[in-house]
Amino acid sequence: MLSFTAPYVQNHTTLRALITLTLITALSSAVAHSSPFEVYGVGARSSALGNTGSASARDYSAVYYNLAALSQARHGIGGGVTYALKALEVTLTERPEGYDVPDLGPLSPSVPTTYTLQSRRGQDSTDHTLNLWFGASSDLGTRDFSLGALVSLPVYHSRDQYSSAFPDERERLFSNAVSFSLLGGRVEHFVVQLGGAYQIVEWLSIGVGASVIPDAFTQNAIYMPDASRQDEIELNVGVRASTRWRLQGGMLFTPQERLSVGVSYRDEQYMSVQGQNVVQVRGLQEGEGYPFVQEMSLAFHYSPRQFTYGVSWAGERLGLTSELVYSLWSDYRGQHLERASFEDTWSPRLGLSWALSDGQELRVGARYEPTPVPPQTGRTNYVDNNRGVLSVGSGHELEVYGKLLKLSWHAQGHLLLGRTDQKSLPSAVELCSSSTSALCDEVPDDTLDPVSRQPAPSAQGLQTGNPGFPGYSSGGWITQFGVEVSWSF
Repeated sequence: MLSFTAPYVQNHTTLRALITLTLITALSSAVAHSSPFEVYGVGARSSALGNTGSASARDYSAVYYNLAALSQARHGIGGGVTYALKALEVTLTERPEGYDVPDLGPLSPSVPTTYTLQSRRGQDSTDHTLNLWFGASSDLGTRDFSLGALVSLPVYHSRDQYSSAFPDERERLFSNAVSFSLLGGRVEHFVVQLGGAYQIVEWLSIGVGASVIPDAFTQNAIYMPDASRQDEIELNVGVRASTRWRLQGGMLFTPQERLSVGVSYRDEQYMSVQGQNVVQVRGLQEGEGYPFVQEMSLAFHYSPRQFTYGVSWAGERLGLTSELVYSLWSDYRGQHLERASFEDTWSPRLGLSWALSDGQELRVGARYEPTPVPPQTGRTNYVDNNRGVLSVGSGHELEVYGKLLKLSWHAQGHLLLGRTDQKSLPSAVELCSSSTSALCDEVPDDTLDPVSRQPAPSAQGLQTGNPGFPGYSSGGWITQFGVEVSWSF
């Protein structure tokens, strides 16, 4: 009984512990960081100018774009609201026959296809999100030193949750779905950033700062009084929270009055959730390895290490700003801390502003966001597309009680360029393991038929429940709108 019941109990208590961990993660993600600034920008001005700002930010938005630019910022406070509508689609190619996981009774090395809980599906959804954000900057009465802070608060999500997922055939036992990997919950979370700048000389400033997210460790003590009633357990949960800091820094050069050059750096960041289950089962206390200890390790909301290089020129009426953002996606960590073999990317961006009469400014911008996800011809099903982004907006200045009040708005359109990923059938089929990158076999060829006790014919060749097999197409669009009110003092 021990050899059969112990693994059975362990798997089911793992499920319950994972449910508990999911609840903890959901609570923790309310204060997680990703950030939405990476996708949409900060403030109406920079968001309209192609998400540029490392050399041109002149307010609290410099906290994100380039902390050194705080030394040139108008000191004040402000905030706004943004609304995003995402229409993303993943269409699966119809599965051919002959690759399903067969039902070989108790000898089945994987759950048979006929017992899969969820139907294989892609993504066809329209998500709505609403965010509030606030910013502030001040010199605190000093001459060369400035401080700033930014906060973004998600206040509405039309999607109930963003669950963790496996990028390969293991996901068949959970959602059995293929969906976007980098445009979901990764960018819909609380953001807090702060930092300071110091003007060394008239033409050179430096800035440093950080953003912070929580890490969580949970230790679950589980007791099962009756191994035959796995729906009844006793559970205690212990949670320990810590913090993970993301360092940021930058430099701003102003060799001429109208010319600025900015360089900024952001470290990588993700939220780590570690867990340990200590499982006791009455009747199994004399078995080997008692109590059963299960380790968990998850990561959420990964943001890559980034270097930004920007140039800004400000004429009497015309302003130009351009940037190159280098993102080190090759260090990407998936939700189960797997390395994904992503590629580093360069994102070019351009913004144009035109000063009109009566304190009004018209803004337009464009940028290109290449995907870090290489062709998904093997085991994994990461979904992401190249994106072209166009933006527009304007600002209107008013004088109120001798102070400058600015009302601004922006709009963005993101087009996800269509993409098709097709799986390659390997010439030599390998069994699925942690080191396997090609499409892999879930049923060894030497698996025995439960009746004949000979190698089962249905086990020969490739059997896979991978939801991305034999391929899929992805595309869609995103629109985002925002308004901002700021007051300079």
